[in-house]
Amino acid sequence: MDLFLYDLKLMDASLHKKYTGQDNQLILENFRKLSASGGNINLRIPLVEDISSQDINLKATIDFIQGMNISLINLLPYHSIGSNKYTKLNRKYQGESFKAPTEQRLAEISQLFSKKGFNIKIGG
Repeated sequence: MDLFLYDLKLMDASLHKKYTGQDNQLILENFRKLSASGGNINLRIPLVEDISSQDINLKATIDFIQGMNISLINLLPYHSIGSNKYTKLNRKYQGESFKAPTEQRLAEISQLFSKKGFNIKIGG
C-alpha cells in the first residue's frame, strides 16, 4: 500500500455512537497505529452542519491528529447522493435532516486546519 484513506467523523465517543451506531475507540487506536507505522495517510473528514462541523469537534480532531503522519486532509461536505440506495434496499434513509456547511463555514474550517500546518483540500 502506498496510500491510506482514513475517515474521522466525530471525536466524542457518545456522539460517534449516536450518529454512526458504533463507538470510535478502535477507529482512533487504529489511526494512531497507522500513523506510527509511517503509512501515507489522506485523512477524510465528513462535515455535517451542526454535527461534525462544530468547533468543539474540529478542535478535538486537530488536537488528536497534531504530529501524526498525514499527507492531506480532505474536508468532505455532506451530500445525499447515496440516499436513493436506501429505497432500493427497502430501508429508511436516516439523513433527511443533514446538511452541508455553507461555503463560508467550509472556508473557516479549512483555515482552522491550515493554520496548524495541514495540507487541506475541500472535497474528495
